[in-house]
Amino acid sequence: MSYTILSPTSVFDNSGSGSTVQQCTASMPALQIGDWVAVFVPYVAATDVTQTVTDSLGNTYTENTTPHFWLSTSGNHGARFFICQVTVAGTPTFIKTTAGASCTFLGVFADVIRGLVTSSALQVTAAYKRTAGVGTAADSLASNSATVTTPPVAVLGYAINLVGSNGCTCSAGTGETLLHTGQKSNGLADFIKVEHKRVTGTGAVTSTFTPAQAGDDWVACQLVFTEQNTTPLITSVSTATPRYQGALTINGSLFGSAQGAGSVTLGAVTQTVNSWADTAITINSLLRGTNKYGIELDLIVNTNASGSSNTYTGVTSLLPQTGWNFVNIGTPNSTSANRLTATGGGDIASGDQIAWGNIQGTGTVTVNADGTFSADSGVTAFDYEVWTTTSGWGSTATQSMVAAGAVVQSAGGIAKASIVKAGGVAFASILAIGGISTS
Repeated sequence: MSYTILSPTSVFDNSGSGSTVQQCTASMPALQIGDWVAVFVPYVAATDVTQTVTDSLGNTYTENTTPHFWLSTSGNHGARFFICQVTVAGTPTFIKTTAGASCTFLGVFADVIRGLVTSSALQVTAAYKRTAGVGTAADSLASNSATVTTPPVAVLGYAINLVGSNGCTCSAGTGETLLHTGQKSNGLADFIKVEHKRVTGTGAVTSTFTPAQAGDDWVACQLVFTEQNTTPLITSVSTATPRYQGALTINGSLFGSAQGAGSVTLGAVTQTVNSWADTAITINSLLRGTNKYGIELDLIVNTNASGSSNTYTGVTSLLPQTGWNFVNIGTPNSTSANRLTATGGGDIASGDQIAWGNIQGTGTVTVNADGTFSADSGVTAFDYEVWTTTSGWGSTATQSMVAAGAVVQSAGGIAKASIVKAGGVAFASILAIGGISTS
């Protein structure tokens, strides 16, 4: 479910004269069976010119006619696109286009896409758009959008400066990676850019470019390659930082119309699913299990019929439930009476976490990396939990605060109060455990 782009160095016809053959010969990568090769051939001709693309290995190149254009009103510029699924492996000595009539080629741009599915279910779409007198705003030069149905998507974008007299170039748009650049001659028109971007979602896809200056006419084109998935695919989530006990929607494809025996795991913890459809799954209250907060968690959908999805790493952090915070413990304060202690047995250690919330009274509480804490004077108590490497998340404890020296009584038995110095203020630490209050 991934791919790579291999781009040779393009060779240009710098003679400025008409030609019937143009070759891309430099630094061609070794082709593998199943690779896809996209070839872009821009040219200038008095009339529209048909072309045929071949390589030295004997692979078959088919023209994709959707983005083909020839514009008599824009310097007689044209472009054709050819696609090949490699059946003969090896390193070609050339990829060549032969024209049906005399024309001036602006180059042959070949790019190899490796890793997409090799079945006939591959979807290729394309679009182009001429933009006259374009401005210099970021990404102001855009092709018509193409609609894609299944990711991952490899988008190859192409831009040609048509009739500019000032030599205006353009750079790759936001999220785009430059693959090629070239120019036919004379430092004026015919600047060419080829770029690539990865798209993980479905719907409208548009290649964008950023012109260096205003006033030139451009045409922008694109070829879009997508896979037809046969297994579940997670493409996005409603939030990259979901909360424990909060909601999460998982978007994708081929989940199936009903859950059946399907399941969802987040950080290897099986979640309770509230709604299940072919393209979306919703969880209303996330479970955390033994997962810590603030770390990246793998998300996997296991469907009733078609197996496991890709391992989605877009959940960059699990956060505590709403109203709670957490801190990673560094070196605990050496005096346990001066800090919070573990709620699941043992004591806190470096690498543990403390989460706290449900603050009672008025104000805020801050827990420090050494386990000490400070609280506003209006706070009377707060809850906290401790994660340890041995026990995971312990039980919820309540940290109560009363004036130093106050007499504390417990209905369940004998009470002991110890003084905690936090932020320079003395409090009494009271924990209710099994009906007996103890520090």
